[in-house]
Amino acid sequence: MIGGLAAAQLLCANYADDVSLFLEAGGMGLLLQVVQEVAGTSALLLFALTAIDCACRHGQACEALVSQGKEPLLVLLEQKQQPPVGQLLRRILCCLSVYQIATTFEVFYFSCPSLLTCCFRLSYITW
Repeated sequence: MIGGLAAAQLLCANYADDVSLFLEAGGMGLLLQVVQEVAGTSALLLFALTAIDCACRHGQACEALVSQGKEPLLVLLEQKQQPPVGQLLRRILCCLSVYQIATTFEVFYFSCPSLLTCCFRLSYITW
């Protein structure tokens, strides 16, 4: 298990082109499954969460995590965790929140760019 988590970290940290292959093969689902299985062991949990954190540096991984559900991470955050584990969980969830905001803005911008430009001009004038 440790070797697989190390390989996932190495892949996501150093080989950005291969992250999509890792995700298409079900890598994020496997990482979430490992997180659920090692939830009682702080060291292994930290190692698994570090692999997820490395993966979440890529937009495709954030999309995969959002689509597969971030509930296991939220459940872990609700439980009392060691400080490094809690900090890493919050960092991952914050990254996912930023990703969701950015994609929402992107969808809004490409669906009606003239409306968005008008809104920014009006807000600029009123301030």
